[in-house]
Amino acid sequence: MKIDTNEAYKQKYKEIYNELEAHAIGLLNSPTGKKLSFKLINLRAEVSEKLKLFSMVRISKDTLDLDSYTHELFNEYEIKMHEYEVPRIEYFLDEHLENLQKKFANEKSCIPQNRTLSKGQTAELIGKHEATKLFKEHLYDIEDSDDLDIVFKKISLEGYKVIYEPIQIDLNDTTQESKLKLKFTSARQILAIKYLLNFVEESHSYDNTKLAEFIQFLTGKELGAKKISNTNIYKKINKIFNNTYPEKVEDLEYIKKYFDNLNLKEIAEEIEIEINSSSKISGS
Repeated sequence: MKIDTNEAYKQKYKEIYNELEAHAIGLLNSPTGKKLSFKLINLRAEVSEKLKLFSMVRISKDTLDLDSYTHELFNEYEIKMHEYEVPRIEYFLDEHLENLQKKFANEKSCIPQNRTLSKGQTAELIGKHEATKLFKEHLYDIEDSDDLDIVFKKISLEGYKVIYEPIQIDLNDTTQESKLKLKFTSARQILAIKYLLNFVEESHSYDNTKLAEFIQFLTGKELGAKKISNTNIYKKINKIFNNTYPEKVEDLEYIKKYFDNLNLKEIAEEIEIEINSSSKISGS
């Protein structure tokens, strides 16, 4: 009997997303006396670590290394799904899974049980990863000014539909627009603009105030701010341009596909270099 990999993916995606949501609600509602912002910091760190461990293999009791097979499986899934008119996981698995498993057949730094999974089990593994990834994106979309009711609304959006269903923009559907905004975060937009500016003039330095105003103009975000220095855009520029941060690798991988699609190879290669560099830092 042939397994319906699309259904296996959807069911596992929904199951994991709902588990993460229930855990978050319980944690954020717990009467510990701690501020909401502090609880969110802990929750983000917990989910980030959970996401990271999907692509890690344990070498020893205290040592983890990148699981090259699982890491490439997740990356290939995200890239290749954009090639299909209707993004069904069965197309990806039928076309790419066997080749990926053969490619890493003799690779030592892999999780053996992941590399030998059936199509249905691989669909579930990808579903777990994608649900966790989207939930993390929802958490990082929460602003410091959000109260608990707003926080619950943001994390309870039906995230599993965003990945599985083909995106068809209805300009009158404000709910759908909100779902898309969860993926188009300020951090990702700032990173993309950083690479575009570097491509134009690598050695040029920019005034943060002028740069924040330019990014505000391009993104249409935080237009009601009285001072640009009070915006999250301005506050994030220094952090994003000059430092690493927990979700940076994921953000870089997300924006890279847009430069790949535009065939801007030089920019995509620079992003790949920073992904590798940031992965080593976060793994150390």
